[in-house]
Amino acid sequence: MKKIYFLIMGAVAISAITGATLATAGRQTGAQNQQSIETNIPESTSIPEATAIASTVKTNNDAVEATTPQIKTQTDVAIQPKLDDFPHQRIVLVDEVNPESDFAQFRQQLREAVRSRDAEFLQSILPPNQIGIGHGISTLPDLKLENHNAPIWGWLEKALAAGCFQTINQGQPDVDPQSPGWICSTVPRDFAQQYPAPNSADGVSYELSRVIIVGENVNARSQPSLESPVVGLLSNEVVKVNRQIEEQRARERAQRGEDYSSINGWTAVILPNGKPGYMSNRFAYSPLEYQAVFGTVKGQWRLLYMPGGE
Repeated sequence: MKKIYFLIMGAVAISAITGATLATAGRQTGAQNQQSIETNIPESTSIPEATAIASTVKTNNDAVEATTPQIKTQTDVAIQPKLDDFPHQRIVLVDEVNPESDFAQFRQQLREAVRSRDAEFLQSILPPNQIGIGHGISTLPDLKLENHNAPIWGWLEKALAAGCFQTINQGQPDVDPQSPGWICSTVPRDFAQQYPAPNSADGVSYELSRVIIVGENVNARSQPSLESPVVGLLSNEVVKVNRQIEEQRARERAQRGEDYSSINGWTAVILPNGKPGYMSNRFAYSPLEYQAVFGTVKGQWRLLYMPGGE
């Protein structure tokens, strides 16, 4: 019995020593892993301006369309609770285009042409002599398609990035009768439906005081520069425009003879927590943003006109 007793006690002691050794090793491994996670987190300035540009735009079959890849970084998790910790005015953007339709194929072809600044392709879908843009008429030479920084490229790039909705032909000449038309983007329509202007609004003052941020985790920066610190994160929501700063910047652009850039510029905003910030125009849509209206002429999709503008 004594031998058995000593054997049992020895086994217990060995098990205890082994367990302690494994626990110590586990703690060391966990500490090493934790240290690896912490030291590999990049600085906040390495975050892309948005994790996706239309990733939450819903289609009519509840599919999700993304015009840029969904990017997830460790920093997204690390900073999001601090940088979007304020009330939000979310907006739901609905893309009605059936991914299997001929218009979906045309839209993708046009997106690629706009991205590569293919002037020949764009001219092939324009009216022969002139096109209505905003409140005026532009001839083909006015558009300056050979200039990759011409305004129409930026207008189309944004219009095609945020979904489209179906419409009917409103008396446009040469358009195939009883054929469906499409308007891109949906942002002005969805904003007007979900955040209608109050009855007391004077003209378009309400629309000029708001901007819609389209995309997931879009950076709000302290200055109009990619090098400036990130002060907030916005995702498919409406924020106020900092009108005082925007009006001053518009005067300065006019003095320098510069045009407003719908893609490469910045919009001054007031975040929901009251802090000032700047949003990249690529993700900032005005309620009066230019839209592209498409219809078929002799069975071929054409860009008919572009309403909007401030």
